[in-house]
Amino acid sequence: MAVSEKKSGKAGFDDILCTVGEWGRWQMLIFCLMGVVGLPTACHNLAVVFLAADPDHHCAIPEFNATSLTLTPLSNSSTNLTKSFGADDWLKFWIPMKSTEDEYPPTLRLSKCERFENPEDGAYHQFVSTLSQQSTKANLTILSDFTNLTYPFNKTSETSTKYRKIAKCDSWVYDQSEIKSSIVSKWNLVCDRGWMRATAQSIYMVGFMVGAVGCGALSDRFGRVKMLLVCIAFEVVTGVVTAFAPEYWSFVFLRMLVGMCAGGSFTIAFVVVMESIGVNHRMIPGIFMQAWFALGFMILPGIAYFIRDYFTLQLVISAPVGLILCYYWIADESPRWLLSQGKLKEADAIINKAAKMNGNTLTESLVFSKRFEVEYGNKSALTEDRRYTFIDLVRYPNMRKKSFNIFFNWFVNSLVYYGLSLGSGSLAGNMYLNVFLSAAVEIPGYILAAVVLDRIGRRWPLTGSLVIGGVACLITTAIPRDLKVLMIICTLIGKLAIATSFAIIYVFSAEQFPTVIRNVGVGAGSMCARVGSLIAPFVADLNKIWGPLPYLIFGITSVIAGILALLLPETLHHRLPDTIIEGENFGKYRELSFKNLLAFKQVHSSSDESETAASDSSECIPKLKEEEVKFSLEGNERDTEEFSPV
Repeated sequence: MAVSEKKSGKAGFDDILCTVGEWGRWQMLIFCLMGVVGLPTACHNLAVVFLAADPDHHCAIPEFNATSLTLTPLSNSSTNLTKSFGADDWLKFWIPMKSTEDEYPPTLRLSKCERFENPEDGAYHQFVSTLSQQSTKANLTILSDFTNLTYPFNKTSETSTKYRKIAKCDSWVYDQSEIKSSIVSKWNLVCDRGWMRATAQSIYMVGFMVGAVGCGALSDRFGRVKMLLVCIAFEVVTGVVTAFAPEYWSFVFLRMLVGMCAGGSFTIAFVVVMESIGVNHRMIPGIFMQAWFALGFMILPGIAYFIRDYFTLQLVISAPVGLILCYYWIADESPRWLLSQGKLKEADAIINKAAKMNGNTLTESLVFSKRFEVEYGNKSALTEDRRYTFIDLVRYPNMRKKSFNIFFNWFVNSLVYYGLSLGSGSLAGNMYLNVFLSAAVEIPGYILAAVVLDRIGRRWPLTGSLVIGGVACLITTAIPRDLKVLMIICTLIGKLAIATSFAIIYVFSAEQFPTVIRNVGVGAGSMCARVGSLIAPFVADLNKIWGPLPYLIFGITSVIAGILALLLPETLHHRLPDTIIEGENFGKYRELSFKNLLAFKQVHSSSDESETAASDSSECIPKLKEEEVKFSLEGNERDTEEFSPV
């Protein structure tokens, strides 16, 4: 029960849920309906893996249409290098060979960004004419042997140097054996324009961040389900229009709008679920709301496997989302929001429906009953007649240290999560299988988080998952390039661990901040996570400089974040802080010894009567146990202590 309700003598919505049912069939229905919203959100968030797939490519040669020639490759060419273009020996006359650093053993491949300049002399044009005539013959084995060609820039010719000046490509030919088309092949986002691929995803995440904040605020004013439907409608429209974008920057702008709608819709859906469930049952559904996101990520490679062009794929992941608009008739508005807006009759109808679905019979209207008279709109005694802002999170030294620690943790979780997700498409082997497995390992991660949070606590599972994930990424950098399966396994272990830590930080950070500023704290942490997701595409692209570099960054940051998490106070079985003063004192007076940092249960010194809530969720209103570890205040005098910003 909230303190403000306790002091006013009137019940809140959580007390109504105790009678209606904190977790029943009505809440399950809400959980499933709102969870479905996460499916298209995941598809849009990570669709860039396939929309912006980077197929094999090389410079286009104006003198020949490579795709129209069927040339005999070298007898010793590997079959996996033989393509409709690129593996044929004749291309080596116009394109320099480069050693590949990301393959084992390193091999020579056609350069992706350079070609030889064409010598402007009669001999060159005569050679081109002769080669063109030979290419029409049935037996083209002559092109498999450089020694049969006598043009001066033959690779064995001593006079070849002056003819082999290198120039940058101005057009490209792309391999269509795996990806029929992507925005990379359509707008040539390769070589000097390669940064535009990561930029497209980064700007999308900007839209996601704006939508999560802006649409969430609008839902506070106009209603949860109404704003959800508005976001879905615009998500369908902008998603479909994106497929028809005529050039790169319009595509990026439209994708940003899709991100705004996707971020807004999933944020609202998450809030609706949390507002509909009793306080003692929120943790597990809160964790598994993220499993819907993982499920959408698992579906995406299945769709992309059968749809190999970006235009159709964008349409398929966008248009069907319109089916969610049927929620106008089947989804209930949040009764908690209705009560906060004074819409008592509408709230009462939904509460009665919920009670009936949960198998509870109501003999009276809970909303209008004196026993459950709900007070909304009055200022809480906790707020001390003022509104708190981000400045209050960093005004006092202990809260400042905890806040920055939590913000960094959010940032790292998002950076590594999206970095590993976006990089899964570039792992060795089948791209579609790798992306599917990268999503599938999240499910056991969420299950693990749900199991350990109420048994071990929050602090150590968060530290453990981050360190394990970081070490797995670091091991990946040291694995020989020929052990591709082992590299994939380590990457998947890292993804599983980071999914676990991401689920834990949602719960742990909310419990660290005092009630009067909890939403501000969690919101600030979420903003830091969005910053991590903005940077993730560029970090993932660093593999073009050195293959293991992204994993080195992910590993180091994860281990640092995990170690820093040990400095946060444990919250399991502890009464959570309500006021700013309690938030400043929470964990401040514990002994920062090595033994205490490594302890699974931290004992906070306390001499006041504050007690911790029991973890038994079988009772609607938790009872207080004196034998539990107490809230970290050293004395009653500290309840009124005034702090000066340091």
